[in-house]
Amino acid sequence: PCTGYGCGCRTGTFAPCDAGLICCADSIGISGGPGTCLPDYQCAPATCTGYGCQCGFRDPFGCDGGLVCCAVLGGFTCAGFSECCRRPGDDCVTDSQCCSGFCLDGAVCSF
Repeated sequence: PCTGYGCGCRTGTFAPCDAGLICCADSIGISGGPGTCLPDYQCAPATCTGYGCQCGFRDPFGCDGGLVCCAVLGGFTCAGFSECCRRPGDDCVTDSQCCSGFCLDGAVCSF
């Protein structure tokens, strides 16, 4: 398959493009959607996946490693697991309890 500059690819897949290229999404926020193999500086807009970046809670690749997509007032943002959504005085202990995009069982969002 074509994996060089300008080739079509699928976002969220392992190494869909040659070294030095990334799969730039044709539509922002659609993991597994179509993209184009380009150098990262040519992707517009640049994909933000670090701490504080906006994310889609259904996108497993929406945040960098060690971060999760957390529900906040007006949307979702990448944050540390224990910062996301917690019971007062407690850190998160499970994904379903804290970081599925909703606060469950009396938990409160810390943002």
